[in-house]
Amino acid sequence: MTWKPGEVILWCYRREILPVTVVQDDDCLAVWVAPGTPVCRAIPADGLDLRARPVADRFTCDKQFAVVPWFGAGVLRVTYPGQAHSSWLFRRPGDYAQIWGWYGNLEDPLRRSDLGVHTIDHVLDVWLDLTTGTVGWKDEDELEAAIALGKFTPAEAVAIRTHGEEVFDAMNRRDAPYDGSWLRWTPDPSWPIPSLPDEYAALTGMAAYELFPNEI
Repeated sequence: MTWKPGEVILWCYRREILPVTVVQDDDCLAVWVAPGTPVCRAIPADGLDLRARPVADRFTCDKQFAVVPWFGAGVLRVTYPGQAHSSWLFRRPGDYAQIWGWYGNLEDPLRRSDLGVHTIDHVLDVWLDLTTGTVGWKDEDELEAAIALGKFTPAEAVAIRTHGEEVFDAMNRRDAPYDGSWLRWTPDPSWPIPSLPDEYAALTGMAAYELFPNEI
């Protein structure tokens, strides 16, 4: 199953649905997340921002679905078949022309369906700051909390960290896609902001649950 440039598919996590526009689908899958794209995601039911909570509470607090706009100047996501991460090229919020850096989002290799792609987030991430040229870890504390809560087994955590180290090294070497080949890419101005299918928009206010338990 492959898609053509300009097609809209869904990028699906356990409790998040994001419509994206296909940039290319050949040796890699690249998609564009347009600024303002509606995202259906699980957020804390009490309204307190997730990042304002104690780390462990981010996993255990009650959540409900909400539809929120994608924040920022838009993101290009690139992933290669079988890789346990996707690479997100961020532009600086409020300044579309300024590239910020690459975010290595550790996750299950993508699985395809009629809807789009499905994966499970692995919490730990890697960041290449293109202003300073430095590479660093993100959310190590969240991974430790997830392990303590039984979200990942110790063996799974070792595998996640090991793959993260591979991404870390690839960023330092400037392997593709971090080699600069995507830095001048811009989205087709004729592409509209994708809409969220009605059945997912209708989840607003519902207690969050796993959307695709048989897919992942």
